[in-house]
Amino acid sequence: MEDKKIVHEMVEKDKSLARHKDSKTLCVAHFDYEKNLICPKANTSVFYYKRKLNVSNFTIVDVGRFDDNCYVYDETVAHKGSNEIASFLLHFIKRKVEDGITEFRFYSDNCGGQNKNRNVATLYAYAAAKYNITITHTFLEKGHTYNAADTVHSLIEKKTRPLQIFSPQQWYQNIATSKRAKSHPLRLVEVDQDMIFQWNDLSSKLQLEKDSLRRAIPWRSVRQISATGSEIHELKFKTDFSEEPRIVSTKGVGKPVNFSTFKLEKVYNGPLPISKLKHADLMYYCSHNHIPVEHHDFYKAIKTCASVPDETLQEENHEQAGASRKRPGVMPKQKAPPKKRATRTKAASVSQPEDEEL
Repeated sequence: MEDKKIVHEMVEKDKSLARHKDSKTLCVAHFDYEKNLICPKANTSVFYYKRKLNVSNFTIVDVGRFDDNCYVYDETVAHKGSNEIASFLLHFIKRKVEDGITEFRFYSDNCGGQNKNRNVATLYAYAAAKYNITITHTFLEKGHTYNAADTVHSLIEKKTRPLQIFSPQQWYQNIATSKRAKSHPLRLVEVDQDMIFQWNDLSSKLQLEKDSLRRAIPWRSVRQISATGSEIHELKFKTDFSEEPRIVSTKGVGKPVNFSTFKLEKVYNGPLPISKLKHADLMYYCSHNHIPVEHHDFYKAIKTCASVPDETLQEENHEQAGASRKRPGVMPKQKAPPKKRATRTKAASVSQPEDEEL
């Protein structure tokens, strides 16, 4: 309970500090993925019983400047992994550095699979050294993860709840025109594959298994990570806010990595396929004109692959209903029509690799 109190006080203190007129070089930011957005989306039962295309929204909020950044893309562009998160954070950091920011304080939930992993830690070491900045990332306690990104997600859900949406482009348009009372319209970043970098190569060159005293690092218990440009080749972390930070060397094996000249490679080189069952459902919508004809070419051009895992209807609908209950101020999704049951089963397939945790 003591850590929860400390984090709450830290969040409030940083928010106030970030909004002070003299904090011109400090950026306090919260980030999180929104629940999967779907298309087609309409208030009709036919869309409940078949698969839809997923659209992802990774939101970073600069709380001091009311600067809401939404990185939006559909599942043919990218996945929802650590390469994506690290790349979006890098894009955000680069823009803020150009505006004169020299210190970043990030807050996110305590999800080990996406946020607290090798690739994101590698990003912090890379960005701090390359731009001579200071970065601190504090992980919020599970069950107490509400942050400014949740407010943006609630706003988007409230605006789009009554709308019919048939394509990713329509999601982009509606998100871009959303706004909060004290802010400009949301800054929409329509993600393309050139933005997403492969962080595994750089991560593999660093030593992130043990601290400077050769003690194993309990990464699942880490509450805070920090890096600074004045201490190149070091990461600091805490598992308890009352303890002194432990140091991790990022020099790697052999010759230390030169972060300034290291070239990041792209992850993707073409549209990603979806499962055959999902594609068949999308074609059903088109052939029965549940999706307007002007969007048919987009869906017909989507590639399929037998090895892509199929997302069952139960998983998809659970994601939609569960996420709505999580968001403060958001009404839960309407109950599914009674009696009729989905008959789709999960197809045998090759699983996507899990994000490697720290």
